Amino acid sequence: MKLPSVMFDRRCTSFIFVSTEIRKVLSSIAKTKGCEALTEWIKPCERHLHWSATSTFSGNGRVIWAKFKTFMYHVVNKHTNFDDPLYNKCAHGNIEPRKWLKVGMVIVKIVIQKLIVGE
Repeated sequence: MKLPSVMFDRRCTSFIFVSTEIRKVLSSIAKTKGCEALTEWIKPCERHLHWSATSTFSGNGRVIWAKFKTFMYHVVNKHTNFDDPLYNKCAHGNIEPRKWLKVGMVIVKIVIQKLIVGE
């Protein structure tokens, strides 16, 4: 499931629908052997989608998409130097300790392919 930036235009998208689709994709991945650690990141991902939309006052879908993609950096505890110039660092302060995933883990690659690349 690829979530193109046009889906993030607040005027024409139901975020409940998109959030539900994301939950389904992540839940499905989390049921895969070796990917169970993703379970505790499903709700934060939904919240991140909501924040991405509600914090973009212009409703610009490209900016919302740029913000949402940063979730993949969050799960590996990276909060600066993102690859998208529309949004290249987090706006939050310190984050409480969590079970961070590691760059290169199979689970991270699968989530990127399903949510970001759309394979």
